[in-house]
Amino acid sequence: METSQVIVKGIIVPAEWNQEGIITGIAVATYDEKTVFIEDNRFARKLLGFLRKPVILSGTVSDHGAKKTIVITEFQIHEKSDITQT
Repeated sequence: METSQVIVKGIIVPAEWNQEGIITGIAVATYDEKTVFIEDNRFARKLLGFLRKPVILSGTVSDHGAKKTIVITEFQIHEKSDITQT
């Protein structure tokens, strides 16, 4: 497993649901069409309120083969949808 400190830009999307249909996990859909799953911590729980919003995340990414996850250390929510150039 490889880890690195990175900045990830994208849109917060639901990624996991329980049997009642409640969102239990989120991910960021990046602008290069990748999905990075967000590990549960206090930042991730705050991001649940910002589904489908553009964000910039800082944290440690772990590569588990085909699945990448991030442990967020800080984040910024953006109102404009194109943050690819910031």
